[in-house]
Amino acid sequence: MLFLCGFCHHCKQRYQKLLYHDVEDQAICHGSAIAAVNFATPITDGSVVYNWRRTNSNVVGLARSGTGNIPATVLTNTTNTAQVDTITVTPVYTNNGNECTDESITFTITVNPKVVMDTVANQAICHNSAIAAVNFTTPITDGSVVYNWTRTNSH
Repeated sequence: MLFLCGFCHHCKQRYQKLLYHDVEDQAICHGSAIAAVNFATPITDGSVVYNWRRTNSNVVGLARSGTGNIPATVLTNTTNTAQVDTITVTPVYTNNGNECTDESITFTITVNPKVVMDTVANQAICHNSAIAAVNFTTPITDGSVVYNWTRTNSH
């Protein structure tokens, strides 16, 4: 019988891959949306359900697990370092009451930290006096931050 499932040789032989395509890793900024992840299969009989789960609790905005496609969702990073969230997807094929579970695939979503800058102290100076050096700093501990600044008083 073709649809004996579980770890059945016939099921694995007939349906080599339940997930039709690879899923691309994504990298976004804090507060940005990931692209929707839509799963597809070449199977036309029975049904395929995609169960997924993710690992990183420092990434907020997406359920810890779900079934089906992953919608475009705004994610935030609760730390000062880039966070990698690994998503594991397990396809399950069902036909005539029998189930076959395919091998899981994984992909990652990297959420970079919110860009923040430590407070810079104001300075009051006298005419023809030099200002103290202004050093810009951030609590972000990986990657790099570029500071662009402008002066508003030209007198």
